[in-house]
Amino acid sequence: MYFSTTECSSQPQDCSPNVQYLNDTALNKMAWTCLPCPEGAVCAYQGTIDQIRARAGYWRVPWSKHNITFLRCPYLADCLGAKEERTNDLAPSMNGTDNQHVHEGCVSGTMGPLCSLCIDGYNRDVDKCTLCINEAVPLRVGILLGIVVLLFVMIYQGRKRLKKKWKKYKPLYADVLRVISINITFAQINSSVPSVIDVQWPQEWTKFLKYFDFVNIGKRYWFLAHSCFCSLLTLACFTLACFQPSNSYQMSCR
Repeated sequence: MYFSTTECSSQPQDCSPNVQYLNDTALNKMAWTCLPCPEGAVCAYQGTIDQIRARAGYWRVPWSKHNITFLRCPYLADCLGAKEERTNDLAPSMNGTDNQHVHEGCVSGTMGPLCSLCIDGYNRDVDKCTLCINEAVPLRVGILLGIVVLLFVMIYQGRKRLKKKWKKYKPLYADVLRVISINITFAQINSSVPSVIDVQWPQEWTKFLKYFDFVNIGKRYWFLAHSCFCSLLTLACFTLACFQPSNSYQMSCR
């Protein structure tokens, strides 16, 4: 809801509470006007431009005009800001916006534009940057190797039976690979849609898609806490990355 700003205002009391703010940047008080609260912001009750705070889940663009442009964060919980709290009064309380004690910025462990990057020593697990633990990488590698060894033992023990079944199901081999390739492609498209189509997707939907990031090149080793793993074993990470194009090419050729 927007209100007319045709008349000049000289006091914050002239602006609609929590809906408008007083733009008092001009040297001439006669040029001061009430303007609608920016998208992604929380305006103080009868406040000025200096009292505008980022809404929780939004990031203040530091290079914007008057520093009052806010963008929605891809990980809403990573961007701190004011939260609107309904009270018994007609006007909602803005979680301390009036006394300017609202803390803006990124939560611990994140940095950069939109708080979308993890700082050194942190790894993003789905939608949250978690602290890298030295013991976690060997544990994850051990679990992965254990699964590989178990599969190898099962295949080795049942090799005779597999040979008999192979003659029967060999014609289905190409079809199975084709179905797997189609599903991987479909998952890649779904997981990349939020970054390609710039709309406000539901938070639960984007969080759900993060579980399919392993199908994307560069994110296949999420199980190993990729950023933590690479910081410890750069050469091993480089070797794994070298195999990614060939794996994708072989799957697509099937």
